Amino acid sequence: MGMPRVDWSSLLGQWSVSGRMIEITRSGDDVLVTGPGLPPELSLRLEPPDPTGSGAPVMRGGPYEGLTVTTVDRDGVPHLLVGGVITLPPWDHANPVPPVAWLPAPASDLSPETERAFRDLLAEVRTRGGGPLHPPNTVRLGDWVRWATEHQAVLFHGSSDGGIDELSPRRTSYELNDEAGRGNRGAVYATDDGWWAMWFAVVDRARLRGSIRSTVDDFTAADGTRRPVYSFSVDHRELPRRLWRNGWLYVLGHETFERLPIVPGGPPSHEWCSTEPVTPLARIPVSPADFPFLRQVGGHDDGDLLRFEDLADVVGDHTVAARDTDLGVALRLTWDGDLAAVTEEYLDLARTWMPEVSREFRRDADGVTWLHLAAPPELAPMLRHRYRDLPQA
Repeated sequence: MGMPRVDWSSLLGQWSVSGRMIEITRSGDDVLVTGPGLPPELSLRLEPPDPTGSGAPVMRGGPYEGLTVTTVDRDGVPHLLVGGVITLPPWDHANPVPPVAWLPAPASDLSPETERAFRDLLAEVRTRGGGPLHPPNTVRLGDWVRWATEHQAVLFHGSSDGGIDELSPRRTSYELNDEAGRGNRGAVYATDDGWWAMWFAVVDRARLRGSIRSTVDDFTAADGTRRPVYSFSVDHRELPRRLWRNGWLYVLGHETFERLPIVPGGPPSHEWCSTEPVTPLARIPVSPADFPFLRQVGGHDDGDLLRFEDLADVVGDHTVAARDTDLGVALRLTWDGDLAAVTEEYLDLARTWMPEVSREFRRDADGVTWLHLAAPPELAPMLRHRYRDLPQA
C-alpha cells in the first residue's frame, strides 16, 4: 500500500503568525500561501514531496523553502505545523484587530556616484575602531543600510544605548513564543538585514506595553528575483502613542557569528549570534526619520500578555528583596489579600507566555513568602539581571 494522499482541505484557510495572517488557498492546480500586502508573484507554493501526491506537503519559493506543512491538534483546535516545530493557530475572525501587513522592500536603483559614496562609507566603517561615525550629508543612511545588506558586507545590531564599547553574550530580555529555539540564548544577537536592526534602534520599547514584533523573510519570484518582506507591529492600543526615539546602529564583523536556521535543520534566517564578546566596527546614530517603514507599523492584540504584565506589576509591588539561586532568583514578598488574589492567574499566564521560566510560591519556616524563578542556564543570568537592583536577602 502507498502512503496516504495529502488532505489539502485540512490546510486551506487563514492562520495566525504573531499578528500576521497567512492564507492557504487553491488557485487552479496550485496550492498557494499568501498574506495581506504580499504581492501575488511572491506567493509560496505547497507541493507534495513526491509525484504520487502523498506525504506531507512542502513549501516552495519563500523563506520556509523545503519545510513540511501539516496540521496538529492543540486542545481540540487544529493548528498548522511548519517544519515540525512552529505551530500556527487559526486566524481569530472574532477579533476586530486587522492583520499586520506584509511590507515588501521597495526596489532600489543606484547611480554609479551613489554606489561609490556607499563603498567609501563602508571602508570608513571598517577602520573606525568601534567609535561613532556620522555619515556625510550626501549619504542617506537608510539607503546605505539597504545597500550594505544586499552586499552582505557586515552585520547590524540596533540599540537605544550609544555607549557600548563591547557587546556581551548575555541575555537581558525574554523572547516570547520561541518555538524555533533561536531567541533565548546567552549570546550577542545581530542581523544581516540593516533595516530590521534599525527597528530595534528607533522603537521606544521602554515606553510601550506589550510585545514588540518584527520579521524579515526572503521571498523569491518566479524569475528567481529575491525580495525581502518585512512586518513591524506593537500592541494596537499603543499605536496612538509616541513610538519612536533616537538610537544607535552598531556595525559588526562576521568573524565570531553563526547564522541561525529558521527551525533546527531548516533554511537560514536573518538572525546571527555570537557566544563571544563582540567589539563593533563602528556605531552610527539613527533617527526615526531614517527608518523606511516609519508610517507602516501595524497593530497586534496582546490582551492576555498585557493582563500578565498587570499581574506581574502586582507581584513586583509586593517584592521587597531578592537572592540569587543556582537556577535563577528567589524574590521575597509581602503577602496580603492583593497578592493572594492574583497568584493562580499569574502562574497560569506565566506558563503560557514564558514557559522556559518556572515559578513557584513557597513559604519558609518563618512564614515569609518567596517566589522562586528558575530557568535553563542560558536564561538564569537574565533573571538575576532583572532583579539586580533589589535589596539582597
